[in-house]
Order: sequence, then structure tokens, then C-alpha cells
Amino acid sequence: MEFLNLTEIFPTTVKPSYRLFVVDFNRIRSPMTVVLWLIVACILKFGYTLQPKAFKKLPESCFLILVGLIIGGILRSLNAHDVMPLSPLMFFFFLLPPVIFDAGYYMPNRLFFDHLGTILLYAVVGTIFNAFALTDPGDGVLYNVTQALIQIGSENITGNDILIGVAAFFVVAAGGTAIGVIFGYFGGIATRYTKRIEIIEPVVVFLVAYLADMTAELFYMSSILSVTFCGITMKNYSLLNMSESSCLTVKKTVKALSNLTETLIFILLGVSTVNDTQEWNTSFIGLTILLCTVYRTVGVFILTAIANPLRLHKLTVKDQIVMSWGGLRGAVAFALVYMINSGSINNQPLFASATISVVFFTVFVQVNFSVSVFKILNIYIQRVSLKP
Repeated sequence: MEFLNLTEIFPTTVKPSYRLFVVDFNRIRSPMTVVLWLIVACILKFGYTLQPKAFKKLPESCFLILVGLIIGGILRSLNAHDVMPLSPLMFFFFLLPPVIFDAGYYMPNRLFFDHLGTILLYAVVGTIFNAFALTDPGDGVLYNVTQALIQIGSENITGNDILIGVAAFFVVAAGGTAIGVIFGYFGGIATRYTKRIEIIEPVVVFLVAYLADMTAELFYMSSILSVTFCGITMKNYSLLNMSESSCLTVKKTVKALSNLTETLIFILLGVSTVNDTQEWNTSFIGLTILLCTVYRTVGVFILTAIANPLRLHKLTVKDQIVMSWGGLRGAVAFALVYMINSGSINNQPLFASATISVVFFTVFVQVNFSVSVFKILNIYIQRVSLKP
């Protein structure tokens, strides 16, 4: 005998309870995390600037990385793993573009193009010669080579693959440059028709620059070169087309974003260093630091010997020593090494540790001894004010 289920015939309803005060951090976790990191960056930047005597012998990059290490240690002890470390996606799409656009938009064009041949020699030939110290035009190549190794395996690499890899280097660089120039012209033309609506002129500049970055990434071209040449091209027209107030707004905003994101990069570099996924090998890491220094020095002197006969103003030995002394500040290399799939490349944790070691050697050793080296060479540092 079956009994009727009265709850199916007369369903009961529970009156919802309303609360006057609710706390739900998970609902705003992502945006709140971003805002908190930006606030931390502002506070540290403000504190470092207000206490010049206290940090007289400590460069800003060292200070920020040290604070990042402390914050990373605290977060690790609290098991806070979702505090948004310096991931490749975050770095290449959000933190790096403002810094690169600032460099391109306010680059002295005449000085840049007068020395373009020497710059390309160091950037292209130097990148091929010095496989350890990657420069910006090679950012997409490491990604392509890594993906090739993952998909087909290093034992299956043939001579044709090597030739394709070399060709890909030039395609990535030329493609990124072409995309940047095209969007630069587009932005310059767009600012001709915004005089009646001055309020959107700065917005057009920012959107075009970021669109150039995204388009380059869409086609696996160099987004760094794309944003750089977008800024170089667009400023020739936008500065003349836009009103004075719009130009000032663009300058203040670009400088603020660039400074803030660069500060945040160094902080997150320190935070991301404190984790359990790295592997230490003293011999490998020590040899890496040594070879980076030696190859960079040898490369600079060899390439300068090639460039000087073709230059009107020769690069002196002091110039070459200064260029050789400059190391790897590391944010780009750090992001690239974390793009390697640790499941396919077993030594990825060791590569990450070696990269971090080279970065720390540059920031904490070479930077701190730069003043002493310059004094020995009788090189005087000119302080340039960035105020408009």
C-alpha cells in the first residue's frame, strides 16, 4: 500500500532570512587583491622617497625586492597561496605594457634612430651570441622554442627546425615592429578628429597602445617591440594634434602607471621567490652567473669592435665596461622561465632558481658596486629631473 507524500502535494516554503550586515570576501577577492597590492606599492614608493637618508646606500630595486621577500615569507607562513604572485599572464598583459609604452612614447627619436644600427647589432646579434642574457627582441623566441621542445621533443630537432627557429626570430621582431607602426599611425590619425572632444584624447592614446600590445600577442609577435614602436610613431602626430591639457594628462598618467607598475614588479618578484617549487644546484647556478658575466662582457667588446669603424662617435673602453656591467634586472626573464611547463621540462624548477639567482646577483651585487666602478673609471652620474 502506497502512502501519499503530503509534502509533494502541499510543499512547504521556508521564509528566507534577511541579514542587515554580511561579509563575503570571496565575492571581491580578485579586485580587492589587485587594489591591496597597488596600495602596498604606493606606500613603499612613498616611504622610500620620504626617507632618502635612510636608504642612501640601498637602491630602490633592492629595497622593493627585500620587502617582497618579507611579505612572501609572511604569506607563506599563513598558507596564503592565492595572493596573486608574478604570473606570466599578469606580467605581460598588465604590468609590462605601461613601462614599455612610457619608454617608447617619450624616447628621443633623433637620438634613437641615429644609433639604430648599433642598437640592432647589440639587440639582434647580441641576443643570438649571448643565449643567457635575453634582450627584449628575443622575448617571443624563447616561448616558441619552449613550445617546440614540449611538442616534438629535443631529440627530434633537425637542422630545418633550427633554421626555422632563426627565421622565427626575425619574423617575431619584424612582425611586432610592423604592428606597432601601423597602430601608431592609426592613433595619430585618430587624434586629428578628437579636438572637439578633448576629454577622450588621452583615452584614445591609451587604448591604441594597449590594442597594439594585444594584437601582437594574438599573432605571437613581440608585444614589447609593438608597444615601443607604437609609442615612437604615435607621438609624432598625437603631440601636435592634441590639446596642451590632453598632452599633460597623457604624460602624467603614463609616468604614474609606469612608475607604479615597475614598483609592483619588483615587489612581486620578491614575493614569488618564496615558494616550494624551486630546486637548488650550487654548481649549476654558480656557473650560470659566471657565464652570464663572461659572455656579456665578451659579447659587448666583440660587437663594439664591429660597430666602431662604422660610427662617427666611437664607443670608448669606459662605455663598453659600463654596458658590460649592466646585468639582468630580471622581470622579463623571470616571467619567461615560469612559462615553461614543469610537467614536460623536468629541470624547470632548477632553471627558475638559476634565473632568480642571476637577477639577485645583478640587483644586490652589481647595482651596489656600480658607484664604486664608476668612480674608478672617473665616470660622473648626472641626475636628471623627471618633472615636466
